Amino acid sequence: MPVTSRRGDTGSALVLVPATVLILLALGALVVDAAVVFLGERSLQAAAATAATDAVSQLDDPLFYRSGQVAIDPARAVATADQSVASQALSGLQLIGSPQVSVVGRQVCVALSGRVRPVFGRSIPGFGAGTVVTARATATAAGDQGPTVEQRRIC
Repeated sequence: MPVTSRRGDTGSALVLVPATVLILLALGALVVDAAVVFLGERSLQAAAATAATDAVSQLDDPLFYRSGQVAIDPARAVATADQSVASQALSGLQLIGSPQVSVVGRQVCVALSGRVRPVFGRSIPGFGAGTVVTARATATAAGDQGPTVEQRRIC
């Protein structure tokens, strides 16, 4: 039995298909922008971890040679962390301020924040400013025969 169309039903797909394509494009743009933010956060975390690892290697040499005690030189650690972050390629990510470096005993904490610009969200009013992401990393120097480093969060 052939299917017959009722009067007024013809052409309804003509309206639904463009609307569906528009919705799918908008959802795709959201997914791409979310992925860009996620990758920016991972990149910033890797930069913070590398900077903390580099900074923890800046030992206070005179103290070590005098007493055998392992301690980090705060001024050298901060300079090394700054150089480490500056030397890394953070594509698609704009750093906000300089790295915040904390030195407590044999531990170094590096905190970074940056802004990730959206790819498609720039064309939507109110979304062009980007998303602020933060990352923190801690590194501990191994070493001396003294007391062990307590598990504490200096970040």
